[in-house]
Formats: sequence, C-alpha cells, structure tokens
Amino acid sequence: MSGKIVLNEGAGHRNRARRGLYYHPSREPLGHFAADMLPWMLYGNCRDDPTSQVERISAYVLDLSDGVSRLREFNVEYELPDGFRFKKAGQSETIDFFLRALEEAQFDLNEMLQAPGQAIETEDRFLESVAEGFVKLLEGRGRKK
Repeated sequence: MSGKIVLNEGAGHRNRARRGLYYHPSREPLGHFAADMLPWMLYGNCRDDPTSQVERISAYVLDLSDGVSRLREFNVEYELPDGFRFKKAGQSETIDFFLRALEEAQFDLNEMLQAPGQAIETEDRFLESVAEGFVKLLEGRGRKK
C-alpha cells in the first residue's frame, strides 16, 4: 500500500474507505439515516450531483411514506421494540434529528402516537412536517446547487 487515499466520488458504500460506515437500511435504519441518508441529503451523491437538497429530501420522504403505509397496512404500532436501547452509532442522533424537524414544523408527535387507527390524515401531516422540518434544519448547510 502506498498510504495514499483514493477518492472515488459516487461509489457510495462500495468504496473501501467507507465500507465500515455503511449501515444496512432494514437491519440498522437509524444508523443508516445518520451515516448515509443525512449526508446524501446534505451533499448529494457526488460533487456534480444534479439534484437539489429539496429534491433529495422529497425523495427520502417519498420512501418514508412507503414505509409508513406498510406499517398501516400490516397494523403495526408506532413504537420501538421491547428492550430497545440507544447503544449503536447514529440511533440517538437520528431520533434527535427527527424530533427537532417535527418541532420546527410544529407537528405534535404525541397526537400521532395516540391517534386511534393511525389515521391517514395524521400520517400525511407527519410526512409533510418531516419534509418541512428537514428543509428548515438543513437550510444553508451542505452543497449548494
């Protein structure tokens, strides 16, 4: 090894230098958000990424919407698993980011958690608030388009 660092923009988690930072989205979703999704929303995939920060946030929220719909479809409660502890990298940071985003958008998370039948209207407001809050929190940060 020469000791040189090779940057390979756009290689994502396949880049050897980043391999240890990748968190699988379905096995470690909170770590995945903190280490992979949030940097992507801020900076894009590479220096020449043609998407704007708002477009990347919208794409993330669209994907999140699919997950929320599946929770409703399978009648899954909005809760952390029994015995869950914030021990792994990115977990508490992700929860903190979402809570701050919802606060920025003045969304009452308790209302959603206590809503009988997980009403679609509440879920829609939640997703809109996530997008609004992310935009407010990330505004002025990251790569400009």
